[in-house]
Amino acid sequence: MDLPSPSSYPTPPRLPIELCELIIDTLGHDYTGWAHDADGRALQSCALVSRAWRPRAQLHLFAHIAVNSFPALERLACALRADPALRAFVHSLHLDCSARRSMYPARNIATLFPSMRARRDRLPALREVRISGGGLAEHPPIAGAKVRAR
Repeated sequence: MDLPSPSSYPTPPRLPIELCELIIDTLGHDYTGWAHDADGRALQSCALVSRAWRPRAQLHLFAHIAVNSFPALERLACALRADPALRAFVHSLHLDCSARRSMYPARNIATLFPSMRARRDRLPALREVRISGGGLAEHPPIAGAKVRAR
């Protein structure tokens, strides 16, 4: 029995990009920045569906970033170096330095601030940096950003 050729299959209907973006925006509405939560995984899948979906999904994936380990921070830096356009999407950064979850002590995170302040153009939309798990209230804030230490 001969199978039909792939070109003879009916073409699936295409959704307007505006509808696709509305779906992605709905997923991104409650996204907290933790890539392992359900919304993060769904947004990551959307970014891989097609080139048309990628920018809208990345807009949400990179708007609020939460990092809880040095390897995660390195992966973030690699992603931002590989695609500099993503830097404009980053509005807030949460560094969780809890001893049980982090591979770097909170006091060492403070060493990142001078270089971040000197190179603020690397994250031009950054408005907030949150640090939890360490007493960093005495360290200077990034110019133009609110820093909340917990």
